[in-house]
Parts: sequence; structure tokens; C-alpha cells
Amino acid sequence: MELGDSFYGLRNFVKGRISKYELEGIDPLIDRIQEDRTNRAQSTVILTPKSLDDFCKMIGLGDDDAYFYQNITSSYSSYELYDSYQVKQDFKEGYGLWYEFDDDSKELLNKIAKYFFRMSLNWNNESNLGYFAEKLLDTFPRNIDNIIDDFTSEKNYEFQRVAEEHVKREVENYLERFGFELYGDYSFKTTVADLISLYLQYGVPHLSLKKLLKEVFGDSRSEIGGWDEDRYEYQDEQHFDRASFNRTVENELDKIMGDLEDGQDSDSLKKYLQLVDKITSKFRIGTWHKLPKDDDLLFMIKGFDRDTNMIDLSLKRHGHTPLKNFSISEEGFYKLLYQPELFRLEF
Repeated sequence: MELGDSFYGLRNFVKGRISKYELEGIDPLIDRIQEDRTNRAQSTVILTPKSLDDFCKMIGLGDDDAYFYQNITSSYSSYELYDSYQVKQDFKEGYGLWYEFDDDSKELLNKIAKYFFRMSLNWNNESNLGYFAEKLLDTFPRNIDNIIDDFTSEKNYEFQRVAEEHVKREVENYLERFGFELYGDYSFKTTVADLISLYLQYGVPHLSLKKLLKEVFGDSRSEIGGWDEDRYEYQDEQHFDRASFNRTVENELDKIMGDLEDGQDSDSLKKYLQLVDKITSKFRIGTWHKLPKDDDLLFMIKGFDRDTNMIDLSLKRHGHTPLKNFSISEEGFYKLLYQPELFRLEF
């Protein structure tokens, strides 16, 4: 190819001096020409780099963004934002997949917490939820791992779809500024007239099309990218199948409930659940409350003992650190609330 063949080939094609087949052979970036016989200047040109990597470099993407773009737009990509270890750690800290449980899943979790782990869940307390998560993982690792794996899969699907839509839209908008359209995975679609105009605008008729595009996009590369840094922003609940996830959750929790109920006495279980429901309907677990008859004394419900139907409490004086920890029956609990003078509370 001689110096300036690409530019002058485009000009000669418009003037009818060469055919579209001759123009297709002038520059290796030209994939094919869709000729407009009524106006050759408006004929469509498809430009295809050798690879997606070449495409990314041509439009000025940095290494991190090029890697991100190639992986997120590939149907064979194994790029994942979430991994099961990270999801498990979030679960143990009381957030992450806790936010995606529906009412039925929450009801099952509340039941498991109450009659097996002797505690009540506070859905606004990450520490409380995290403590329960660790108990679940210790006792039912296979069931909980199945829940974690399903959540991880659903979140990665959400991330892939949202990120792909975002980067493709940004690239499309970026290319349109210069008269190009994204065509397929990594081809440019434009017109003969637009290419000639770019050659004249940049004053580089001696360059190949590949070098022309590097010149065009080189001044604007800071206007595109930053995707890898923003990857945690690619979330949209419309792409997270919450119903499917909760079907998995309920299936695994039903298995846990079945295991638990096989070894429990129904009458004692009913009494225990009644106790927990009655107390937690008035007093939140893990929260300090004032004694109704003594504002200087604060109590906190720590949990419930499934075997003895006792309430585990902490007691302290207002403004003091020392605690008094003990277990008490339901009858004793109400006496403590309304007749604290019956107890020796010397601490």
C-alpha cells in the first residue's frame, strides 16, 4: 500500500474511479463496503480490527478498562465481581444476602433462631444477624453454603448484565461523537463521507485508517472508561432474581427445620416459642431497657434457654460499666420489672 492510499482510495471511490471491491482491498481495517449507488459518499464502511484487544487500544482504553471491557462483553467470560468467600464474610457480618430474604424466608429463619439457637433475630442489628449466621454455618454448613452459592451466582448475573449494558452504552455514545457506530462485538460502522471528513479535519491524509482512528480517539481517551474502579456500582435489582433466590433459601431452610423438628418435643417447643414471642413482642433482644420501677437500672435480654425456658439477662446501673449476668424464669422476669426490691441487686 502506498502512502495515502486509504484517503485517496475513499476519494476515488466517491468519484467512481474504483469499485467497492477495490476499496475493500486498499486498507486492512476495511472489512466490507455496503454501497449506496445513488450517493457513493453515503456508502457504509465496516471497519474491523484484528481483535477485541486491538479495538480497545484503538479507542484509547487503558489496560484495566480494556481488560474489564473484554471480559464483561464476552459470552465466554468468567469474570466475577462476587465470590462465595466474600459473600460468606458479609453474611457473617450481618449484611449482604440478609437484605434479600423475603417474608417467608425471614419467618423460617426466625423460627430456627427461636427454638433451636435460643435467640430472637433483630433484623436491624447487624451484630445480632452476624452472630446467628455463624451459628448456622457451624451447625448446617452444607445448607447454608448452598444458599450462599446461589446468592453469589445471582449477584454475578446481575453484575454482568448491568456492567455490560453500561460499558456498551458508554462506548456507543463515545463512538457516535465521531460519526461511528458500534457494529457487532468490535467493529466500527460509518460512511465514506465521514471518514473523508475526519482525514481532512485532522489533516492526516497520509495515515492508514488504523492510525487515523488512533489520532481521532487519542485526544478524548480521558472521556471514557474508569469502569473497573466503579464496578461495585453496577447493580440493578431488576436483574437480580429475588424470587428464585428465596425459593432456594426456603428449600434449604425447610430441610433444616425438618432436621430440627425430628428431635424436638412438640409440647415443650410450643411453650418455648410462646415464651420467646411474648417477651420479644415487648422487649428487643440486644437492646438496653430501663426497669419500669427503677430508671437507674438497665436490663438487656441476651437470649433464651431452650432446655429450661429461662431468659438470659444482663443488668447494669445507668452510666456504669460493670454487668450482672444471670438467667431468670418468665415469672421472675416480670417480678424484676415491677418489684425489683425483691432482688438483691448489689453491684
